[in-house]
Amino acid sequence: MSFLSAALRCTALAAAALTAPLLAQTPANPLSVQIALSKPSAMLGEPLWVDFTITNTSGQALAVSWGSSCCGATELTVKVPEAKQGNGEPKNCGSMACDCSSSGPTTLAPGASDSHRYVLSGNFRLTRPGVYTVHISKDFPYAAASGKFDVLLPKDRQTQTASQELTLTLTPEDPAKLLQLEQSLAAEAAKPYQRLAMNITNNGDHDAYMAAVRAWSDADRPASRHFNEERYAIYQGLAAYPAAGMEPIFSDWQTPPHNVGYGISALARLNTPEARAALAHLAEPVPDRLVNGVKQSNSRWNALRALAGTGDRSYLPLVEGYASDEDPQVRRSAIFGMGELGGEDALSLLDKIARQTTSQVERTDAIMTMGRTKSAKAVPLLIALFDVASPGDPTAPTYALSTLTHHAPPNSMPRPTAGQMQADWRAWWALHGATAKIYGEFDCADKFDQ
Repeated sequence: MSFLSAALRCTALAAAALTAPLLAQTPANPLSVQIALSKPSAMLGEPLWVDFTITNTSGQALAVSWGSSCCGATELTVKVPEAKQGNGEPKNCGSMACDCSSSGPTTLAPGASDSHRYVLSGNFRLTRPGVYTVHISKDFPYAAASGKFDVLLPKDRQTQTASQELTLTLTPEDPAKLLQLEQSLAAEAAKPYQRLAMNITNNGDHDAYMAAVRAWSDADRPASRHFNEERYAIYQGLAAYPAAGMEPIFSDWQTPPHNVGYGISALARLNTPEARAALAHLAEPVPDRLVNGVKQSNSRWNALRALAGTGDRSYLPLVEGYASDEDPQVRRSAIFGMGELGGEDALSLLDKIARQTTSQVERTDAIMTMGRTKSAKAVPLLIALFDVASPGDPTAPTYALSTLTHHAPPNSMPRPTAGQMQADWRAWWALHGATAKIYGEFDCADKFDQ
């Protein structure tokens, strides 16, 4: 373990011993849980983590789930009453495609322990020095271990909740010290893993040799897992608490062992002129950006979406230009980005794409993006798109119109045609267009008008 990692862990364990007593042991609570902040006192802007250590205090082996981060679900709940509420990230009103990050349950023998580190984040922002009360809670689903690796816990699983109130003291920010700290953390994350030495000799006995290899792999696996968890905890922390001056390092996180997504997330959250310029550079087509011989385009479309999310309208022409890129994922990011950056100004080009593209996906994307512009001028354009003989979801204009108006016209037919939907919307807009309120994508409501 490195000096930096050891220092962070020692601090966490010391804080846990002082502030996180073991849970009362009952049949309903077979786990003892320690919760601690990576640092009880830190500089404003410094990456912070929450460390959990769980121990199986029952008499049988348990399979315990650390949870997942599916579709925006958080793996733990953190509340800081004294902090500024809201994290600046809007919530979508409807369903969205999303990614899931999860691992299988951890098997703990009686008396065995496991630990995990999470970034200290939630619906709050730490914007000033001072003393903060940090309320942390987390659910631990568990079940009797089956003796084999299971992806999911059985239906009869139980859940133990662990909670703790901690105190965090933030001192004034020192930009130079903060940058130096984050540079050190980034260097720590970039170090290669040193595998356990394989002192195995093949004496011609294949079975014995393979048994020795499996034993070596089993011995190396826990250390490898711990190393990767620490590495990605650093990436996540730097992405959540990016410091000005880190833009070149975040830009370089495009090849292994780095993770492209964390670098782009850090640049987007930092949102300095240098960070936006870096995102624009990452969106450029680079023929020789290869990893193991495979062309890397994911950083391009991710960077383009992140750039559009910064709100810097000076990049609108660049985003619009990528709507005709040779990479379909980049084109899709450009379509979404035009709506985010251009709003009403992008309607003409979005309407053109919806009418002329031969791609079913891109037509639907253009229509749905028109519905996110928060512009009344989009309504007649969307109504007219019902009768365009083009590929794509024929109901897409209705979803986009409902996003804008929060109106859902009733239909007598269970599956109305595009023409019937168009007639309903034309009739409604003729009556209410002059007074209808126009909504943005994140202006949620309990229900739509009918």
